[in-house]
Amino acid sequence: MDARPDQLSGSHEAPARSPGRAPRVVYFSLERLRPSQASYTHVHVIAGGLEAEGVPTRLVAVKAGAEQPSRSRLGRLASYVNLTWRALRALNDADIAYLRAHPAAIVFSLIARLRGKPVIHEVNGRTEDIGVTYRLPKGVTQLLNALQIVQYRWAAGLIAVTPGLQDWLASLLGSDAKLHLVPNGADGKRFHPAATGGPVIEGQYALFFGGLVAWHGIDTMLAALRHQDWPEGIKLVIAGDGPGGPEVRAAARHETRLIAPGYLPSSELAGLAARAFVILCPIDNHGSRNLGGVAPLKLFEGMASGRPVIATDLPFQAELVRAHQCGLVIPPADPAALAGAVRTLVGDAHLADDMGRNGRRAVETEFDWRYRVTDTVAVVRGVFAAHAR
Repeated sequence: MDARPDQLSGSHEAPARSPGRAPRVVYFSLERLRPSQASYTHVHVIAGGLEAEGVPTRLVAVKAGAEQPSRSRLGRLASYVNLTWRALRALNDADIAYLRAHPAAIVFSLIARLRGKPVIHEVNGRTEDIGVTYRLPKGVTQLLNALQIVQYRWAAGLIAVTPGLQDWLASLLGSDAKLHLVPNGADGKRFHPAATGGPVIEGQYALFFGGLVAWHGIDTMLAALRHQDWPEGIKLVIAGDGPGGPEVRAAARHETRLIAPGYLPSSELAGLAARAFVILCPIDNHGSRNLGGVAPLKLFEGMASGRPVIATDLPFQAELVRAHQCGLVIPPADPAALAGAVRTLVGDAHLADDMGRNGRRAVETEFDWRYRVTDTVAVVRGVFAAHAR
């Protein structure tokens, strides 16, 4: 997909002011939020940013540090019922509902619609990806997709995090004014080239951080480290936890060049990223990511750290890296290409530093979270004003 010029940045327009008071928002997330995951950062940054911009916001989600929902289907259902009840109570005092899109929010969306409360959905992926991720039967995936699409049709506003998702929504609903593009971003004050903290690792290293799940290219990185083109003296640091954690820790016991510090808070990751030689974003094409595109937070945080990035050739992230000349793009699931890209940057330190500076400049001018908050406030105020009219 060819990127339009306006697809690689936010609009940065001043929030549309509606007459009278600011809208009151209930921000509802049914997704499991863990401090180690991008979804946690995204939800809390936007919720806190709305509040800071004078838009009273009540977040309804599993609280940080609280017991996470059970992995069993019955336990997950009970959690959904509890959170939905809390969100509906909060809706009594709200003007707008802001949802992190989820098929199980259908009950909340229906009741909000019946009560005349506008709903905005933040769309982070295609619903079909859920079936691939959890290996669900085709019929279940189709049902979840239907539940999600009907919510999109009811919505007063839809926010997509990639141009591909925006185009997909337009193909479903028709191109109209309720579709908005608000990409992910990075906290440029926390992630920056002089950041400190986190474990100190001797020598140069390539860094991956995030959830250790199949589509994050864990197997690709481990195979690249063993490949003959991986440069000598360069370590591989994989920071994070998840289903792939046992595999990574087992490999680290036998490979001295592999370091697996496990989950680290963002305050420690910032220092680890600032001292890295290169940041890795080897996302694989699981599900329909080649259609919806990807906008991983680690990409923006690596750019904010002033380090070059290596990203796989998937829509949006590849276009962004090429447009800002902040790293190298490789095919998905290609250990040889990943090892070769690391070798290329090690062999040309000036190129690596230039790419790092380009990435930092892009965050400072376009992809800092403060721009994403401004864009989101504009959407919320616009929907509120339209509903008032």
